[in-house]
Amino acid sequence: LSALSLVVPLNEEFWKGMLVAFFFFRRGSAARCFVWGVLAGTGFNLLETFVNSLGAISPEALADRTIGTAWWWFATARAGTAAMHGLASGLSALGFYGLLRGRPRYLLGYCGGVLLHGTWNLLVYAVWGDAIFSQAGPDSLALDIAGISGMVLVFAASLALLWYLSGAL
Repeated sequence: LSALSLVVPLNEEFWKGMLVAFFFFRRGSAARCFVWGVLAGTGFNLLETFVNSLGAISPEALADRTIGTAWWWFATARAGTAAMHGLASGLSALGFYGLLRGRPRYLLGYCGGVLLHGTWNLLVYAVWGDAIFSQAGPDSLALDIAGISGMVLVFAASLALLWYLSGAL
């Protein structure tokens, strides 16, 4: 759980943010760097969604050419993941842009991106991970409600921050 909520976000946001900022630190504004970071995060989300969807669709459903309701829940959750990945990568790119351009006010962007990504991963595993990790008893309804509520809040906050930052920068 700590690897998925701490190590993975540190690694993902480092590489996505650094690669975007590397191309914009000499020329280009913070706004362009942020937008390209959002695009990098959203593109990464498309790839991750495709890979994860292979496990969400059962072979029986493919054989019958029908997709059950579980796929729609998966797709809905991935909409939140798209907003989170876009914002986290945009913030990370801003952080590295600040580092490379000597603008310390942007340095918190990387920390914010990692924190956002780690929070999302923690909430996802609160919903689905308790049944996977324990395997000794039933799934916890309280964790499901808390996790889903948190995911909705993070999704709404991500959309609001994407809207705000796209105009403020």
